[in-house]
Amino acid sequence: MDLYRITIETTSEAVEAVCVVTDLPEIVGQDIEDSADLEARSAQARASEWIDEAFLNRTGAKVNLYVDQARFSDEEVKRLVRFIEQKLDGIRAIGLDVGSLLVSVEAIPEAAYLLAYKEHFHTLRVSPRVIIAPSWEMDRLSQVGTIGANDVVLEIDPGMAFGTGTHETTQLMLTVMEGHAVRDARVLDLGTGTGVLALAAAKFGAHSVTAVDVDENALAVARDNAVKNGVADRIQMVVSDLARDLPSGQTYDFVYANLLLDLLLRLLPDIKRVLSPNGTLSVSGIVHHQVEAVAQAAREQHLEIIEIHENADWRALVFTFTEESGG
Repeated sequence: MDLYRITIETTSEAVEAVCVVTDLPEIVGQDIEDSADLEARSAQARASEWIDEAFLNRTGAKVNLYVDQARFSDEEVKRLVRFIEQKLDGIRAIGLDVGSLLVSVEAIPEAAYLLAYKEHFHTLRVSPRVIIAPSWEMDRLSQVGTIGANDVVLEIDPGMAFGTGTHETTQLMLTVMEGHAVRDARVLDLGTGTGVLALAAAKFGAHSVTAVDVDENALAVARDNAVKNGVADRIQMVVSDLARDLPSGQTYDFVYANLLLDLLLRLLPDIKRVLSPNGTLSVSGIVHHQVEAVAQAAREQHLEIIEIHENADWRALVFTFTEESGG
């Protein structure tokens, strides 16, 4: 299918927020051109061998969204762009350096999309023990020379869902997960996207993982990734608006929620229903000045912060129930 490519000019710092607010049903694909990712890849041992040198001098970031030309007229695409611009205005208040947020549109053949898809998503170590690689680079892993005996390799193809594991909040959550004993535990991943956190939990030895997303397209991608990684038998995919549509009576030892502030605040009143009395809730998707708002909302649910992790302006918080909660 031929496509319209909608390009948003932004910064490395704001890429994740831009991706979240532009996760719309009209979008059939997405890729990210991020100078920070390129710098990270070029710094890794031998990684520069397969990075196009023409990209290394770029700064900032672009988020490319793709729309099927056959489904939308030019006028409908213009209306979609205006709607996206309104959504983007909402992230300026987060406090990130969002850049220009300039939006442009061009018509491209499908072949150009497939090329970009593979050009801008490469093998990368995203946390101390987790390496993410797309399927077309799995055979190159032996060339990297940095895979240790305790490392976990996730084969991830982004497809139509947001979340390839390359940005700060996902990296924070993976680091948090590595520090906790998820082996043999029950894990809930809210807003799973492509399933990065769910896959990692399964590969770290979780007894069972429930991966939740409101977007059925995202779950389809996550399901495919679970099959590729050989962990489909331990991950249940559930369509749910956060925790609200989950079966009653089931609780989890670890709950992970990599979401922006408004969704986290909406989640917290439901958390006691799904988090086990001695369990931990880990959240990210918030910047430094939003920490107190999340902490206050958590205190109202008898949750206290036990860990804070930082990556640039982004934060990850880990909570457990207070003794006063009654478990």
